[in-house]
Amino acid sequence: MGLYPYIYLIVKQSFLKSSSALLYPALSLGKSRFELFYQVILPLSRPAIIGSLSLVIMEVVNEYGAVAYYGVDTLSTAIYSAWFGLNDPKSSAFLSIMAMSIVLIIKKH
Repeated sequence: MGLYPYIYLIVKQSFLKSSSALLYPALSLGKSRFELFYQVILPLSRPAIIGSLSLVIMEVVNEYGAVAYYGVDTLSTAIYSAWFGLNDPKSSAFLSIMAMSIVLIIKKH
């Protein structure tokens, strides 16, 4: 959830850079604004969406990989170890819920 600015900012710029030379002909041919978004703007923005999603995926993998490589125990390594190492998905789900609860409590204040 903390990495949403990567996707938001890149895709927002992609939407803003949509050329009116492509949008006005679609409108003049009878497309509604909903159809215009899904049939013209969204396909033009796919490279930005895929690029920003891959950036987020690399960031997430880096967060776990670097910490695991240096042997530092964090909450994400504990969740991963509980799920795959101990074969206990209930404990990992509990740890994840507790982590999200703490984040939401901190965010509220």
